Order: sequence, then structure tokens, then C-alpha cells
Amino acid sequence: YCDAQFDALAAHWEKYLSRFSAQLPDEAAQRTVDIWNPYQAHKNFLFSRNISYYATGTVRGVGFRDTAQDILAVIPFDLPAAKEKLKLLLTQQYGDGHTNHYFFPEEHWEPLVRTHSDNHLWPIYAAYHIVCEEGKTDFLSERVAYYDGGEGSVWEHLKKSVRFAAEHLGRNGFPLMFHSDWN
Repeated sequence: YCDAQFDALAAHWEKYLSRFSAQLPDEAAQRTVDIWNPYQAHKNFLFSRNISYYATGTVRGVGFRDTAQDILAVIPFDLPAAKEKLKLLLTQQYGDGHTNHYFFPEEHWEPLVRTHSDNHLWPIYAAYHIVCEEGKTDFLSERVAYYDGGEGSVWEHLKKSVRFAAEHLGRNGFPLMFHSDWN
């Protein structure tokens, strides 16, 4: 039984990692690009730093911005999982376009509802790369609920993200920072 499970695990990683490879003159650098970076990106994608006490000293839940960035790294390796994770993120978007900063889909705790200037913009990058990887725009028509009620297509969620940023500018025309740690 153990040998069969080990073989299945090896086959899984062989298939997963075979979707991208680089040819580099440095063997260690190539191993990092071909194996360790995709492996670490996959783990971040799965856990979204959910168990990350060392990052802030608190339980952070699923961070919206971090998870959107993790999706970008997984798209070439597991497109269906990337699409599902992006739709999960979009369930944390309000009808006006802003999002919860982090949330707890497994624990069902209340999310951190603090508004940040960039969280809502990261799904645009992920959706763009999903469409590019898939070669079609069907994903943009899929329906996703808003956190505060109702639903819209992925495309409508993305448009609300841009609209929220455009409607919240400072006196010099730059996006407001809100509670962000970087912009």
C-alpha cells in the first residue's frame, strides 16, 4: 500500500512539474526554477499563509492580496484550481468593488473588513492570465456572489474593482492608500 501511494505521489508531481521547465546553464538554478519554486508556490496557493503566525503575530486567515498573487504562480500548473480560487476570492468583494482584507473560509469566522487600496485590483491580473492560459474568455461570464449580496459575472466583479479605484482618488489624482502597507 505504501509503495502504491508513493508511486501515485511521484506521478502527481511529475505531471504537475512537467507543465513548465527551463534550460539553464546552472543546474542548481534550473532545479530551483523547475521544482522548488513551483512546489513552494503550490503550497502558498493551498494555504494562503493561513497558518502564518510569524508574518504578523496573528492568525491571518486567507489574505486577499496574497492569495490573488499565489493564483498567478499556479495558473500554468493547475488552471482549474486557479479559477476556483479566484472565484472564492471574488466572494469577498462588495457590490461597490472593495474587498475584505482577509477571511476564513474553513473556520467561518468574520473576515477583516478593513478597506485597502490594492486588494480589489489583484483579481484583474489573475483573470487576465487565466484567460491568456485558457485561450478563451468563457471564465469571465461565470457568476460569483458579492459579499454583501447579489451576484455578478467575473467580468462585472473586475469592472467594479476598477471603478472603486477610480472613484477613490486623492486631491492629486492618485489612488487613496486607505489601510494599505504598500500600493
